[in-house]
Amino acid sequence: MLQDKWVRTVDKFLDSLQLQYGPTELQTRFIIKACLVAAERGVYLELGTFGELLEVNKRNQDSWRPLTTTLRADPGGAHDDAGGSVFGRNGHGDVVATQAMRLFDWRDTNFKTEAEALRFFYAEPDRHRRPNETCEVTSEGAADITGKVLLGGGIWYREDYRRIQLAEIVPRLSRACAYGTYGANEMIGIVSGENVRKNLAKKLAMRMTEGQVIMRDSPGYPDKEIRLTLVRQTPDELMDDLFNFVMDFETEVDTRVYANRA
Repeated sequence: MLQDKWVRTVDKFLDSLQLQYGPTELQTRFIIKACLVAAERGVYLELGTFGELLEVNKRNQDSWRPLTTTLRADPGGAHDDAGGSVFGRNGHGDVVATQAMRLFDWRDTNFKTEAEALRFFYAEPDRHRRPNETCEVTSEGAADITGKVLLGGGIWYREDYRRIQLAEIVPRLSRACAYGTYGANEMIGIVSGENVRKNLAKKLAMRMTEGQVIMRDSPGYPDKEIRLTLVRQTPDELMDDLFNFVMDFETEVDTRVYANRA
């Protein structure tokens, strides 16, 4: 039963992707394994839209803060032709895990400039920003993050699906799919202090930077100051990480079953 459902999940996943960047064989092997190890935990993975992500967020406000504006069409300017989300559903069809990726074209600018101008958060900052909202970026190398950049965010796991390694599966899958679809000079994320303490960046093979992203009076934290950490990953680092995952992440089923299913 698990094997049949996993195979259908992989078929659907691969049919919905057009991998144009990176080593296709490695990425495909990774996707097959990621879908398998998630299925072994009762979670079946699929691709979805920013709009669907927002609806899931709204239905789960008891365990998830409002979705960042960066990953919303309005007011953030997120569109499905430059990103989307990975969803994990349980056997009842309920979404229990999410992770989104958004592509930015910063060939004429950089992360520090866009974040401090609030264009990273809003398509029209002057129209949508809160009265005292600011962003200050002291992260090392933030001005060097240019070109095609993929942002990861919108991470959520339903409480009864936490601590089963989904945090090591779903974000990797999201980055692999986004990079294979769009290509990028770099992948980035913005990590909370809690996740820094949990060593999340290291678990996902992303590098933490010195300095911080300091947000004041943001929609998610009105009238407050929060300090976040910028994490980074190059395409080469991503591929090394996917290879290590394929080789080392433990599973009860041999993924060669998928290739030999006929």
